[in-house]
Amino acid sequence: MGYARALDRLEMHVYDAGHLLLETHAPECAAAMRSFITDVTAERAMADGVTKRPC
Repeated sequence: MGYARALDRLEMHVYDAGHLLLETHAPECAAAMRSFITDVTAERAMADGVTKRPC
């Protein structure tokens, strides 16, 4: 897993799956994607100085 050496903020999830990953591991993938989007959104909001969502 060469990516781990090249990227300092990498969070890697390895599943025993193939081309049908989302069909065989949908809940796990959805949770990982949701967590990623939440983290990135929060980081960007902090960088922009935003503390709450606009109405």
